Amino acid sequence: MARLELTGEQRDAAYAAGNVLVRAGAGSGKTEVLAQRFVALLAGDIAGREPLAPERIAAITFTEKATADMRRRIVEVLDDRIAREGDAARRAALVRARRTLGLARISTIHAFCAGMLREYPIEAGVDPGFEVLDEYQSMTFLEGQCRDSIADAVRGEKPGAIRLVGARGLYGFTHQMGAIEVLLKLIGDAARLGRSHDWIRPSAETTAALLRAFGAEIPALRAQLIELVGKLLATRGIGGNAKQDLDALRVIWPGLRRAIEKFSADSEPSDLEALSALDAELPAKQNQTIKGMLAEIDEVIKNLCQSYGAYRAAPATLEVAALAADIAAELERRKREERVVTFDDLLIFANRLLHQHPEVALRYRRTLGALLVDEYQDTDPIQDGVVRLLTEHGAPAPELFVVGDEKQSIYRFRGADVTVFNRPREPLAILPRPLCENRRSLPAIVDFVNSVSAHSMRPDGDPDGKPYKVKWSEEHRLQAIRLAGDAPAVELIVGPNGQDADGAKRSARAARRIEADAIARHSAISRCCCAHSATSRSMRTPSRGPACRVIPSKVAAFTAARK
Repeated sequence: MARLELTGEQRDAAYAAGNVLVRAGAGSGKTEVLAQRFVALLAGDIAGREPLAPERIAAITFTEKATADMRRRIVEVLDDRIAREGDAARRAALVRARRTLGLARISTIHAFCAGMLREYPIEAGVDPGFEVLDEYQSMTFLEGQCRDSIADAVRGEKPGAIRLVGARGLYGFTHQMGAIEVLLKLIGDAARLGRSHDWIRPSAETTAALLRAFGAEIPALRAQLIELVGKLLATRGIGGNAKQDLDALRVIWPGLRRAIEKFSADSEPSDLEALSALDAELPAKQNQTIKGMLAEIDEVIKNLCQSYGAYRAAPATLEVAALAADIAAELERRKREERVVTFDDLLIFANRLLHQHPEVALRYRRTLGALLVDEYQDTDPIQDGVVRLLTEHGAPAPELFVVGDEKQSIYRFRGADVTVFNRPREPLAILPRPLCENRRSLPAIVDFVNSVSAHSMRPDGDPDGKPYKVKWSEEHRLQAIRLAGDAPAVELIVGPNGQDADGAKRSARAARRIEADAIARHSAISRCCCAHSATSRSMRTPSRGPACRVIPSKVAAFTAARK
């Protein structure tokens, strides 16, 4: 089958000399560009570069499926390149490259790191015959070992285990992580920061000191609250329901004031009832005269509760951290004993190997001539660290070709950090090459996506300056290169807001169920109408409906289908 010709922007990206950062918008052919880059490196088609042998190229992505697709694309592009080559000597070189393509490091990031550890097990501190547990095996192993360790700690009356299991249970509740998940997340986060279990306790001590400092804020907040309530009760000329509420508050205020004056960082949690009672007796914020004072009182009550909670959390922080450190040490011992490593271990150990053994990193930088990395928007800091240690520490170093799109980053829940995609890569000089031409979708869909993205990612839409928020610019705008169709391409189905009929907050699960029901009902209606249309027109093919249906809820969600 004949291959599509590369567009101008695709060719600019695939054949650019030096280190390249490709921001590839949806439907822009990024996998094809990466495959073309790989073959261009084999063939010596890049200006100023000699051809590279397959074993000197590494192409990395993040799933087995994506790896298989990348390998297939590379084979197809290479076969096409061989068929078009007219020079006999270059053709023979490409045929040799085709025969030895299996030597190329085309793999997932985890397989790439596993290869390093198997080459240097002593330096990495792993058993040479280690077994890699896949994602599900890792989860089963870690959860089982953690559960057993928690049970032992509870039987041993360890305060951290008793406190955590008492508050969370082993497996948690509907919207709350259980003790097992809390501890594994804490241990995993520390490991991904390159920290051992010995780091957990001193880090918790630092945190506990900061939490205890909140206790010193309570006297001033307490005095501020008493002053504000006194000012509120002294306000005259208030009528209606607000007057009745203030009169009722004046009656009970002396008792509440005595309780609040006694409130301190060392008070029992039951003493918070005085603050709750005060909050319940305050008038509604409808009277303009006292609206500002009521808002100030609400803020002080909130700060007072938060300061008290932070101070009280200090002992729990130390107890749970001690439990986590003990369980982390036990997990490491069991993994060594059973000669297994988890997926996360592969990344952590490889990063540590390259960092602690510069001679190993140097060997890889000399061996590799090019490093191609796909889906870089979904990397986490430790994966990014492996790439940095191979490319950013001076010559010799492989050329870096990074492909991704920060707008498509979806794995934050797995530790992905979208900020690594755009971070400065000094001392590397890296050439940006955007891919904006969308081959997949109709112009109406592309225009709709641009409009939604430009609004939801507008630069002034993040007043807090969250570093992971993507800020829209014209470089992100997709350009449709398909011809426009003669039927509507986008249909808007209005979804529910965040509250039910009684004003209660609707859960995310309930909102998704409502959205799914709306799509199902509409699809059923569309099929019915199409069947009726076909029957009434002597079975003529009915016109197609919209290729994109949208249900706006808390976050605008949309799916685009090929028409």
